[in-house]
Amino acid sequence: MPKPYKKTNRPPVKAPEKKISKKAEEKPSVLKTIWFAVLILLAVTILYQIIPAGKDAVSEATSLKFSFASWFDGSFQKKYEENLKTYSNFGKKLTPLKNQIDYLLFNKINVNGFTFGKDHYIFSTGYIDAYLGRDYAGDKVITEKIRKAKVIQDTLKKKGIDVIYIFAPGKGTFCTEYLPSKYNRLSRHLTNYETYIAKSREYNINYIDFQSWFLKIKPLSKYPLFPQFGHHWSYYGECLAADSIIRYIEKIHNCSLPHLTWSNVEYPSEPKVRDGDIIKKANLMKEPVSIPMAYPDLQYTAGKEAKPIKVLGIGDSYYRGFLYLGVMQNVFDNGEFWYYYNTVVPETNPVKEVWEYDLKEKIEENKVILILNSDGNLPRMGSGFIEDAYLLYTNPKEYKKYYEKKRAISVQKKRIKQNPDLFGEAILLSVKLHIREDSALTLKALELIQNNK
Repeated sequence: MPKPYKKTNRPPVKAPEKKISKKAEEKPSVLKTIWFAVLILLAVTILYQIIPAGKDAVSEATSLKFSFASWFDGSFQKKYEENLKTYSNFGKKLTPLKNQIDYLLFNKINVNGFTFGKDHYIFSTGYIDAYLGRDYAGDKVITEKIRKAKVIQDTLKKKGIDVIYIFAPGKGTFCTEYLPSKYNRLSRHLTNYETYIAKSREYNINYIDFQSWFLKIKPLSKYPLFPQFGHHWSYYGECLAADSIIRYIEKIHNCSLPHLTWSNVEYPSEPKVRDGDIIKKANLMKEPVSIPMAYPDLQYTAGKEAKPIKVLGIGDSYYRGFLYLGVMQNVFDNGEFWYYYNTVVPETNPVKEVWEYDLKEKIEENKVILILNSDGNLPRMGSGFIEDAYLLYTNPKEYKKYYEKKRAISVQKKRIKQNPDLFGEAILLSVKLHIREDSALTLKALELIQNNK
């Protein structure tokens, strides 16, 4: 791994705090005046609705199919409201204003699953749960997952393929000093990350622990390793992680690879790439000022013996950074990234999904397989790849039976995603049952399979 960077005398830069004057606190009538103005604007905006928004917008906003079931469980109203916000003149004009008021007066961000912390740092509530251990999968589940991971690692090693498990840091764990105050009162419990690291050592798993390393170099880093308004590690943090992974592969696979280097670092006035991805989704009228972020000017260099090797990545969205950094192209020999072991990246048109491949054939095309998960996704470590690969190599006959059933469901799920009516029904189902979109797609697929019998 690269040597830690020396600490500089450069003072940390914090985003300017939004302060409400004492006069505003002493005069609640000011808030009433603000809301009165909002009501007036609301009336004007409603009048603006008289102006047609276009046939497509109208049809999208009002195309939901009504049923008494969806009305009484609330899913119809929720989806109708979402359509109006997205497609109508009313929603397009008023939503950013509402979001801005929520942000300025209540320190609230209207992005599902995210919350503001101190100094306006944005956090995923799921990743706060990961830090607190509230999403713990259990020792038994993790031990079984690591046991299967070890079998896959040893089996593929005999075929000249190295498997490496990567534990990426979560923002909730890395930026604890900025967590919302209410979480400071909650006690921490054993986490998935802690158990996975302990079991990986016990079973002699090939792994890289970026969580502990990032925390170690945090006081020494010249630049932020996590952004204020983004969800993932920073662009600079991704560069450090990519460099470390390349060096680890060279060591474990006994090869020489191209390396990414930089001498110049840019400091734009606004966050770039993914360093402001969540604040962009907040749909504000005016975005707040971010702490300064660093963007190395990357180049790739290669020694005499260095050459790319085929590397397959499987994991969550943290891995996508290696695509726009150029690592997948310049170092990993244009190897694919299987996003949540589902969508194939780089994306194609039509979208390619992993189940459409011969799994054994695709695995064995590669020299190295990286399985990367951040701590918030450790309850679903590998997204099903570990279980599938284990069954494939330990019991091929059973895997064939399993795959035929999986393929039938996957064909219908893809059909649903390509059909607006069916996809809309699946989304309503997810709202009604309070389940993930993918789970609703699976239930809808099973329904279609049953109806076709």
